[in-house]
Formats: sequence, structure tokens, C-alpha cells
Amino acid sequence: MTISDKRYRYESFDEMRKHTGSRIVNLEIHGEQPALHFLLNQSAQVKANNSSTTTVTFNELRAEEATEEADALFFRVKDFLSAHQQPHVRVRFVVLAMVAFGGILLVSRNHQAIGPGDRVALWLPVGVLICVAFVLVAFNIGNYVTLETRLDSPSFWAKHQDAFVAHAVTATISAVVGGVVGWLAGHFLK
Repeated sequence: MTISDKRYRYESFDEMRKHTGSRIVNLEIHGEQPALHFLLNQSAQVKANNSSTTTVTFNELRAEEATEEADALFFRVKDFLSAHQQPHVRVRFVVLAMVAFGGILLVSRNHQAIGPGDRVALWLPVGVLICVAFVLVAFNIGNYVTLETRLDSPSFWAKHQDAFVAHAVTATISAVVGGVVGWLAGHFLK
């Protein structure tokens, strides 16, 4: 069996994890007995029109020969990949987008324009941008394989704990300094 990505070949997944980390974006596995071929995030140039070409990214699992052993392995790998397939949409962000859109509708219904020269309220474009951002996050799911089990991999909060603490300290210092400067300016500029 041969394991590789776009740059190197590896003897095992443990060796691959040492070089690339646990998150694998490009993967190619060639089995020999039986001959099975798996491609993850492979790209190819496809002619779209008579004059333009586009790059298409695809995943592929195929058996090189039609034997019972190859077919059995193909279906085992296919079932395994199907069971671990990520959802096509992040439902939480779709719900947040619908809530934001409902909020835009509710606020715009209660907002009354006085005349044709009135300015658009700032909340409307900001609300639309938030709505669009939630939709983009909901449907933009990357395609990757991880070599970590869910139990071994740290949670989102554990991974980014240092960044959260740094932001909290920075925000606290900024608030204190801003408060002191504001008090001094208000006190001495009377």
C-alpha cells in the first residue's frame, strides 16, 4: 500500500501525521492486493467552454480490477467513508441566518421612512452582511480527513484557550486605560 499527498510518500499514517499534522487536505492511497485507489481533494483542469478551462476538485474511490476481493474492500471503504462524511450544511448557522433575517424583517417593518431623501439606517446593511456571513459559513465546509480520533483531539475551546485569554486581557487593559483617559479628559477639560 502506498500513502502520499501532493508532496511526499509515507510508510504509514503515523509518519504522515509527523510531517503534515493530524488534518490532511490531500491524500492518495494505492492498494496493491487488491488494487484499490482512493483520492481526496484531487484537482484537474476541465475545459468549460471552447476558450476557458476550470479547475475541478474531486474525491475518488475505485477498484482497479473486478475481483470479489477488490469489490468487497471497495464497499467496506465506501461504507466507512459514507458513515464519516461531514454534513453538507451547518444547521446552526442556517438557523442563525434565519433569525438574523427575521430580525431584519421585524425591524424594517417597524422602521418608518419620512420621505424619499431619508438616509438608509445603518442597521439594515449591517444586518444583511451578518445574514450573508451566516449563510456563507453554513455552506462552506472544507473537505479533509483527520488522523485524530474525536476523543484524542482537543475541543475548540481548549485549542484556542490562549487566544481567548490574550483577548480578554487586552480588552480589559483597553477598557481601563480608556476609562482613565476619559475621566482625566472630562475632569481637567471642564
